[in-house]
Amino acid sequence: MITATLQLRRINHFEATFRSCRAWRSFDYHEFERDLQHSVLMYPSTADVAELVSTYNETVLSLIDIPAPLRRVRCSVRTSAAWYDGECRAAKRFTRLLEGTQVPTQQDARSTYDMEKTVRRATVSVLP
Repeated sequence: MITATLQLRRINHFEATFRSCRAWRSFDYHEFERDLQHSVLMYPSTADVAELVSTYNETVLSLIDIPAPLRRVRCSVRTSAAWYDGECRAAKRFTRLLEGTQVPTQQDARSTYDMEKTVRRATVSVLP
């Protein structure tokens, strides 16, 4: 018997990043359009372009924040194992490609035919 002692340590390579997003599924476009038509943007009080752009940004953000507020979402990023390199990735991709384009053999066709035949017999025996 061969005995070996390995000093391995597990390194947790999870990195958490955060991003901001909105719940756009709860956003009602028609309600937003109605609110926009009744907003300050429809009745500009100045001709200054910088002030108009500032008003536009503030108004649109305040109208969007009501149905779809910004929320902070945590995204976990996990690094691959050191041995899982480009060659492994390519082999896995090629295997998935072959699995998707597998051509049924005559044996597969025969077993499918036998299965369908069994189902037909069972159906016929159940029918009055």
